[in-house]
Amino acid sequence: MTPKVLIADDLPHNLTAIERCLDGLEIDIHRATTGNDVLEFVAENDPAFILMDLGLPDVDGIEVTKLIHGDRTKLHIPVVLLTAKERTGEIMYRAFEAGVLDFLTAPYQCGLVRAKARLYLDLYASRRRVELQNRALAESNHAFRDFAHAAAHDLRAPIRAIRNFTEWMLEDGDDIVERRDLGGKILESATRMEAMLSGMLEYAQADGATFERESVDLEEIIDDVRLDLDAELRRTEARLDVGELPVLTGSPIQLTRLFQNIVGNAMKYGRRGVPPVIEVRAEIRGGLAALTVSDNGTGFDMKHVEELFRPFRRLVGASEAEGSGIGMATARK
Repeated sequence: MTPKVLIADDLPHNLTAIERCLDGLEIDIHRATTGNDVLEFVAENDPAFILMDLGLPDVDGIEVTKLIHGDRTKLHIPVVLLTAKERTGEIMYRAFEAGVLDFLTAPYQCGLVRAKARLYLDLYASRRRVELQNRALAESNHAFRDFAHAAAHDLRAPIRAIRNFTEWMLEDGDDIVERRDLGGKILESATRMEAMLSGMLEYAQADGATFERESVDLEEIIDDVRLDLDAELRRTEARLDVGELPVLTGSPIQLTRLFQNIVGNAMKYGRRGVPPVIEVRAEIRGGLAALTVSDNGTGFDMKHVEELFRPFRRLVGASEAEGSGIGMATARK
């Protein structure tokens, strides 16, 4: 977004002179002729800096600066006062107390005006970068808290099951058949927990890792996925119907993970008693490959689409389909 700069003076020729000095900078210049105009603009915008005449007709520049910086969300805006004569010590004291950053005296030296403008623009760009980083950090922290809460919640169930089955084995350990049954249930719970931990690790790796981009044949990727999921494809009698796929630029590791999770998800949520049919298609649009994966499974209501891609969120109960509840969240990343 092009930085906005506000220049304020009640004399049009002074505004024009300042605009000429700023010519060539990548900025969006706005004019104001009164102190109230300045305040109205700042209330609705976040200018990179303000060049303002000290002697505006309604409210002088010092008072305007004080009013601007009275709003703590506007303290970062640099204000430079424009004067037609040398300022006195009293004026400078009042100005700096109000938050004025600097002065420029007419006749304006364009080289000096431009140099100071570049400095303020650099400060503006740095502040914007920090704001974006802080926002990203806050979102990451929020996502981590959600992830940790959901992980702890979902891991409790298999841990509780292992504890309960073990207690029953210790209490009623004489019946060998019952011991085997409880042992099988313990193994099943441990397997579920291991799958969840593996899913968490894969999710974390997808979030923070960087991968080299290279030329990737998608048909080879699907062949690898077919091989990796062969046992599940056979067990569910699933059919993987793949159209002609392009060669594109990307990470073979990430693309393999993507299709493993999507195809695996399609097999988990198939219709009961109906072999899954999973179709993979590609269409080139404007130099980009639009990939589509569809299946004949149970489907879902699009109003729940965001829930589908959140870690440990299921649209069906855990008893209705196996899995860690994290595959589609990993695919999204």
